[in-house]
Amino acid sequence: MRKVLFLLLFLPGVVFCQHRKLPPAPPAQPPRGKDFDRSGQCLHRDLFSNLQRREFFPFKDTYTVKLISFNDPKSYQNEIPVYDHILDMNKVGEIKTLTINGIDSLTDILFNIGYTPVKPGRPSIYNPGGKCFNPRNAVLFMDKNDRVLEYINICFECHQIEYSSDKIKRTDFCKQKFDLMKSYFLARGIKIGTVLETRQQVN
Repeated sequence: MRKVLFLLLFLPGVVFCQHRKLPPAPPAQPPRGKDFDRSGQCLHRDLFSNLQRREFFPFKDTYTVKLISFNDPKSYQNEIPVYDHILDMNKVGEIKTLTINGIDSLTDILFNIGYTPVKPGRPSIYNPGGKCFNPRNAVLFMDKNDRVLEYINICFECHQIEYSSDKIKRTDFCKQKFDLMKSYFLARGIKIGTVLETRQQVN
């Protein structure tokens, strides 16, 4: 009788334990933050030669390329001093005409430095924009009569850029691109907007 009672109590427990299934472990999640952060990093690749980059608009139609700085201490928001294709020199703080080597260095930064490739399905997105657009630097594309054909207007402080035309070939603004551009301007003697405060002027 005791054996029968023991079997009646023991066997259901054995059967229950055999059929019981533990819930499946959650699938391992890919390190999204790591890949997304990597996708925003800049990477230099020799995508275009010097000659190829010189053929990009507006470089191919330009007589000279100039870097400028401008800063109006009386204004809360700077505007590029170009009116009807004429550069107002009274509002220009600094100006530098680029050599061929200088143009090649600039286009190398613009078009050979871009997003680091990531795994398929992971977008290469980096949004550098932050503060209000208050530019103090620009790249000017001039004709032989010193008229401004096109320009790239830059705010290093807020990481924003403005193109004068949709025809200008765009650049990938990966994470370090604005710092590279800022160093490029500074190396050519442009201090306003690169190392000086917003309302500080060069003596």
